[in-house]
Amino acid sequence: MILRLNSFITNLLQQKILYYLLNKLKMFILQVIFLPVMKYLIYLSTAVYLMTDTKLLELLNIAREKNKKHNVTGVLLYSEGTFLQVLEGMPEDVDLIFKGIEYDRRHKNIIKLIDEPLTKRNFPNWSMGFSTVDPALDNDVLGYITSTDDIMGNKADHSAISILKSFITTNNTIKGFI
Repeated sequence: MILRLNSFITNLLQQKILYYLLNKLKMFILQVIFLPVMKYLIYLSTAVYLMTDTKLLELLNIAREKNKKHNVTGVLLYSEGTFLQVLEGMPEDVDLIFKGIEYDRRHKNIIKLIDEPLTKRNFPNWSMGFSTVDPALDNDVLGYITSTDDIMGNKADHSAISILKSFITTNNTIKGFI
């Protein structure tokens, strides 16, 4: 019995390692053939505390600066303590931004949902906008989203769009950053 369990665990670990190696090989091949190859990363996390509009605005300003510096685009949605973010860009830039997110003390329970190659950005012109339930605050911030219609109306058949739509449909109060 113990031998079977040990064999099962070893086999499972080998499969995970094989999947990891195949994914890395796929990225390498795509980089060689389709230079430059980008990637997209989607994660879900829980806020350590419910974010006020002021705290979200602080987060926005920091994220805009970092994303612009590294040419990373995407979407960050927030609803009642849950973040869902899509990051797009060159692999080293997306990884750098995500590493900072992993160390950000405002997040916990970070779950990387997808980390895959990308040949075309889904959000090429979205440089981190802002939306809030407080209209007075929205008026002070450039590039805020007044609704999630742009995402919901997107007909692209891409996992990032599908996940964002699912998050939007299951949450009533969305504060969005693009």
